[in-house]
Amino acid sequence: MEKLGYTIKAIVLDGRPGVRQLFSDIPIRMCHFHQKQIVVRYLTNNPKLEAGIELKKITATLCNTNE
Repeated sequence: MEKLGYTIKAIVLDGRPGVRQLFSDIPIRMCHFHQKQIVVRYLTNNPKLEAGIELKKITATLCNTNE
């Protein structure tokens, strides 16, 4: 990309660890979809505890927030 004249200012990843090492000097973020999938993987889709229910609500807002 840089050889084509693009300047890479930041990278949004799907969470694979190898890519982070290639771009160690560039700011990296994980996309909201993959963040949400990781939480659901550990939490389940139907949490029973109050903390799990709250975390699921927070996770649901990831794609609608810019903070």
